[in-house]
Amino acid sequence: MKILDQHFQHFNKTFLRSRKDHHLLSLLSIVIAFFLTSGLASAGDPVVTSRCQVNGTGELPNGDTLIIDIRDENDAAIGSWIYRTSMGDEFSGIPNGFVCRVNGTRVVDLLGIDTGTKNGIGGYTFAIHLEDRDEPNSDPVLIPGPVETKTLAATRTYSPSRWTNSSLSFPLGAQVAIPAALPVTAGNAGNRWTWLLFTRATATDLVRCMYRGGASTANPSDASEIELGRTVSLARCELSDENGEWHLDPSMTAGSKLAVTAIDLIVHNGSSKHPSPDNAQTTVSIDLDVIPNILQQGRTDYMRLVVFDPTGARVYNGEGEVIAANSFTVTIMP
Repeated sequence: MKILDQHFQHFNKTFLRSRKDHHLLSLLSIVIAFFLTSGLASAGDPVVTSRCQVNGTGELPNGDTLIIDIRDENDAAIGSWIYRTSMGDEFSGIPNGFVCRVNGTRVVDLLGIDTGTKNGIGGYTFAIHLEDRDEPNSDPVLIPGPVETKTLAATRTYSPSRWTNSSLSFPLGAQVAIPAALPVTAGNAGNRWTWLLFTRATATDLVRCMYRGGASTANPSDASEIELGRTVSLARCELSDENGEWHLDPSMTAGSKLAVTAIDLIVHNGSSKHPSPDNAQTTVSIDLDVIPNILQQGRTDYMRLVVFDPTGARVYNGEGEVIAANSFTVTIMP
């Protein structure tokens, strides 16, 4: 704790030399709590110095990105950082506290009291914690990547009789939720069936989720019945066994998450009269939110940003392991 006390004494001297009001002290206590939960209170006596620099770009799985290039020059932080959230907000700031430490991992912490901006508006306080883990020789690992939207569209035609199925594959695996309903984008489903097949990554079986059109007949003619046939809704999900037999699994419902390596959409049947008897087809399509696994070389770097508005209220917190190895470089300067 000796080095940790010296670490915060450095920040106290930096900030309290310029500001000594109650508002600043409240913010500083919040920021100190941030550091304690960021790993600064680690075992041993790490090397702590303000003679350092940090640069690089990191992206979180949710799409947040940080671009940073800051160095110490005559006991002042020189450079800039920009943090863009996946929702479109942009934070930036000029640090008035800047400390690096080495204890197996190279770590940098930056503070800015009332020197940050949100979408160009000033007066915000920020705290940034970065870890340059720098383990390029460690074994690659699979981690969840950012959410992607994947489209499946399958068609059943009737004259001639033909099935055009739709497939997605994920060699490294992915996570997806079972949808509650699928839209019919051409023709009509009537009261017939569409199948969504999932090849599971964690087992050797298939999951077959069966969706049925909402009409009461195969070829609806009433306007309200036609409208009901424009959606197929989840009726049940089944599992295949080693003999290829299907068994109902009541635990799999709309919203259940599956680890998969492939997804197939099959329009088993629909109305043979829509959109017209001479050109009948049933097309079902769906946009699925999928989280594919990505291969990561080595242990990835880590970043965290906390932002407070001029009243001291926390307005944003973004943290996690970045999705590319060795994104940030922290260098101790002579």
